[in-house]
Amino acid sequence: MCGFVRPHLCISAQTAGFGTIAPQALADLMRNIAGATENIGGICFGIGSLIFFYLFLKSRFMPMAISGLGLFASVIWIVLYFANLVVPEEHALFQYICFPPMALADVISGFYLMLFGVSGR
Repeated sequence: MCGFVRPHLCISAQTAGFGTIAPQALADLMRNIAGATENIGGICFGIGSLIFFYLFLKSRFMPMAISGLGLFASVIWIVLYFANLVVPEEHALFQYICFPPMALADVISGFYLMLFGVSGR
């Protein structure tokens, strides 16, 4: 949503003649807001994923290796999104580190649940 608001702010600032506030400053403000909201959403997603895989680990509905991989990926995800709040210039590096384990855990758990989840254990 911030991506849609940013051009509108620039156009509004130029037509309204805000005077001291430059359109570039408003765009930078929106970029900072978008980065912060992405980090908060990423942390919430990681916590939800951590709970998801923890419950599967405790219930033994899914093999421990898959649940353990999901727990590991979720912890890495949360830690790196918190680190992204502190060091935002390393955002691309953090994504390269946390996306592959999470993608692997989600795909493997999805296929396992699709193939063996309704077998009536």
